[in-house]
Amino acid sequence: MRCIAVYEFSRANAIFRLKLKVQVVKAGGNIAVTVRDVTERFRAQHDLKRSEEKYRRLVDGMHRHFVYTKTIEHNFMYVSAGIEKILGFSAEDFCANESRYVRQVPDETFEIRQTIARGEKPEPYIDEQGLLVAVEGIARDVTKELALQEEVYFQANHDQLTGLFNRYAFDEKLREILDETHKAAGQQGKIKALNHVDFEKVASINSTRAYHKQSVMCFIDMDRFKLVNDSCGHPAGDKLLKEISTIFRQYVNGKDLLARIGGDEFCIIFRNQSLDEVTKRLDKLLLAISNYRFVYDDKLFFVGASIGVIEINESTQSAEALIKAADNACYKAKHLGRNRYFVFHDNDSQMAIDDSENQVLHALHHALQNDGFELYSQAIMPLNVPNQEKAAQLQHYEILLRLNAKDSGLISPGLFIPLAERHGLMNKVDMWVVDNTLKTLESNPAHIDTVGKVAINLSGITLGDEMALHKIAKRMQSTSVPVEKICFEITETTAVTNLSAAKHFISTLRDLGCSFALDDFGAGMSSFTYLKNLDVDYVKIDGSFVRNIVHDPIDHATVTAINNIAHSMGKQTVAEFVVDNATAEVLRDLKIDFGQGFALDKPKPLAHRVQWRVKLASA
Repeated sequence: MRCIAVYEFSRANAIFRLKLKVQVVKAGGNIAVTVRDVTERFRAQHDLKRSEEKYRRLVDGMHRHFVYTKTIEHNFMYVSAGIEKILGFSAEDFCANESRYVRQVPDETFEIRQTIARGEKPEPYIDEQGLLVAVEGIARDVTKELALQEEVYFQANHDQLTGLFNRYAFDEKLREILDETHKAAGQQGKIKALNHVDFEKVASINSTRAYHKQSVMCFIDMDRFKLVNDSCGHPAGDKLLKEISTIFRQYVNGKDLLARIGGDEFCIIFRNQSLDEVTKRLDKLLLAISNYRFVYDDKLFFVGASIGVIEINESTQSAEALIKAADNACYKAKHLGRNRYFVFHDNDSQMAIDDSENQVLHALHHALQNDGFELYSQAIMPLNVPNQEKAAQLQHYEILLRLNAKDSGLISPGLFIPLAERHGLMNKVDMWVVDNTLKTLESNPAHIDTVGKVAINLSGITLGDEMALHKIAKRMQSTSVPVEKICFEITETTAVTNLSAAKHFISTLRDLGCSFALDDFGAGMSSFTYLKNLDVDYVKIDGSFVRNIVHDPIDHATVTAINNIAHSMGKQTVAEFVVDNATAEVLRDLKIDFGQGFALDKPKPLAHRVQWRVKLASA
């Protein structure tokens, strides 16, 4: 008979318990009793049990972690209860059906085997014979951390408004592209250094790879974005940028790089495409943008894009130089008429471009100080006056401006006007035109008698300059030219951008007797609400609608609508860009009041017009 008995003993007033194992054995006619102290063994078992319970509570209570044991064949022998919180499987279910739940199990045995190979013992993974028997580890749920990392990375590298890459990410990727291009060029150089036979062999392998390293960068600046922002506020500007970025996305593929690098500036890098292929895509992109209409509240806007294009090749020195060249090409595109692209070539020396602009700017300053401008004029012809009555009609013409450079002759306003705007000189240019036009008329009183209206253009800078308004008003009050013969032209875009200033400017000079024309109507936003609120006498329909009116029914309908509404408001209409007699006939049928264009009259120096009319009258 065996039993475990607990005995209490006291020693020095202290009571302690012992667990004794008692074994009674009958030996012949006697009984043998064996007593053994098993207190420590029971205490050790109890401590082990408590330790296991504590370990299990700790392991099973781990947040977003679980402990596992695998065989060397990567079969799970044990997983802690934490797996249920993470994956939704019970520990027993997971171990029994792991092949259904786990697609790929990481192999941790490689590092363990390396440790064994170094003569080290990776306890407790090997047995007494040094064989790997199991793998234990802790798995952690890092889903939230990875999602947060991805979110932080996305925000750091993407524009929050459009979701496109931002300037930081674009610069990084552009440098990577340049590195690839230079490496490919270096590899190609090594190939060329081989003998002819070897070259043919290697070139056949690498020619495709070398071709695919070619890239083309496009720097895009949105036209008329500022008009939208200023007239409708930043929410409208944000909406426009989102919609434009959607259009851009339709013309790039997964290999290309599209980024918003500034307020209304975008960059596209077309990968693995020739310049000819890119320009064909840009033609389609520009057509899509020109057909796009941005609508906000009750306002309709026409927008465009000026694009600078440059190849990325082995001669490209740096990302900074590349962006600068593309930016300058974009600037050229704007000067050439907007909503177009301009291709920068390596032989287009940037210094030559800068020097050219500096020369024009120098000529501009010299002209302001030394009367270096020349006044031109172009007739604005009545369209619905019988031929026999035209001779009796008073002249109506617009003042044009040319910059006279000594070495290069006359410089087009398309070159010097943007420079004057960039350098804050337009108000001085406007004042020169007003003053010298009046001087020319004042010195030719006989010509004044034959004149009905002389139209003078004013820039947006002058329109918002109170001092300029004061000077013009003072000059009009002191001139001998009848004030009612002077008509100031302001563009629709500048008027709408600063409507209150425009209304104040118009009101002040109309009180003196001047008239006003709203120029380029339809090019900006075509809001008849603004037309109704602006006290102008003439509406000049933008030439983009007139140019193809003979063949384009939409242009025909647009011009018809503008003409009818302007007439209903008591305003006369002028069609710009009348290029041929067929266009003039269509405009006559629509009852447009006046026409202006090469088909009706070509620009000529104002002095010639004045002298010719005077000579004709004296004859």
